Amino acid sequence: MENTTEKGDKFEKKVYELLKKYINDDKYYINPKKSIVIHKYVCKKEDNNYRDINFDIVIKVYNTEEEKILAEKGENIKHYQMIAVECKSHNRKLSVQNIEYFHTQIENSRAKSGIIISESDFTEDAISIAKKLKIDLIVINNQNDIILKRNEDNYIYYSIFEILFKFGILDRNIQYFSKIKIPFISEKEIINIITKKFDYFSIYKNDRLDTDKVIYFFSNKYNITFEFNINLGDTILGLISFKKNTIFISNRLKYDSPRWRFTLAHEIGHLILHKQYLEKYMDIFEDNITDVFSENEIIPKNLNRRMEMQANIFASNFLVNNIFMEIHWYYFRKKYCITKNFLFYDNQHINKNMAIMFIEYVKYIFGISEEFATIKLVDLGILKIDKYISSINEDLVKLFSRIL
Repeated sequence: MENTTEKGDKFEKKVYELLKKYINDDKYYINPKKSIVIHKYVCKKEDNNYRDINFDIVIKVYNTEEEKILAEKGENIKHYQMIAVECKSHNRKLSVQNIEYFHTQIENSRAKSGIIISESDFTEDAISIAKKLKIDLIVINNQNDIILKRNEDNYIYYSIFEILFKFGILDRNIQYFSKIKIPFISEKEIINIITKKFDYFSIYKNDRLDTDKVIYFFSNKYNITFEFNINLGDTILGLISFKKNTIFISNRLKYDSPRWRFTLAHEIGHLILHKQYLEKYMDIFEDNITDVFSENEIIPKNLNRRMEMQANIFASNFLVNNIFMEIHWYYFRKKYCITKNFLFYDNQHINKNMAIMFIEYVKYIFGISEEFATIKLVDLGILKIDKYISSINEDLVKLFSRIL
């Protein structure tokens, strides 16, 4: 078993190799030959420091390629920028003390900026003080390729690419990204894709998406590997690696629970709808670019939103077949002698109870959450909601307010 020092050294080397790969690869930069990545760097006391200061990694950036070459030969060439990198391989969230100590080191050295790269997340207080001290934060997990996730924090970076782009060490290659085209796909077209690709008995059982059948189907037909017992941190529920052909679901989610099922269906949506457009660009993202389909500077926001929306529409119709839903609605109406073709949720006892009864029934039949069931029924016109309702739980009040 690795001790703490060995684990830390291993993580440092991993980060060092990722940084070096980006900076030494001509494909991604305007002029990558102006930068040097140094592992185990010591800022000497004689360099105006009050003592020797050790950094895990530094990136030195020079004005010209010639200056960089001379510096590598040992000549005393002044860099115009030096960025200190601290690597943290901890199981716990990093605290304010970690941020403050690193900031002190930067302040007493010739470094102008600092980055902390961690395998775990940061406490809220640590994020707050990092913002104040202008220390950039990156979270990296064990997968060294593209990760698609839902990001819950707008300050922490989730890729080395993003942070190097911010510091101007690399420049986005417009030629590459301008080639990425994600076409508009209507919900009707997505439903047709699902209908053509999957037959009932391959993935459904009693109208419910059968998890075991889905895993078997995609493992055999698409050679997909599934990883469910993995710690993805506090903010990642699911991700897909196109490079490794693997879908990961956080072990924080209970297997086959409604949230777990939607996350799985969402990642399958990216696989079916987007892999053909993105896989040839995946070598660009060989570190841990998360939040690719959210708000970031790597892929245009309109594409991010389009891909997320399409994956959500896919998941909705993959989990709940509209024809199955209409059949269950038909028999529910018949059983309870409902004459109208919709349910009305308001403060009247009989209306409210009937709506809740069908929502609960849909949850059970399709294995979905109350929120998802409600949205689906509203979307299909089966459920209508009185905007003045007051006797529902707080979560549904928020949900209904979005719908209305």
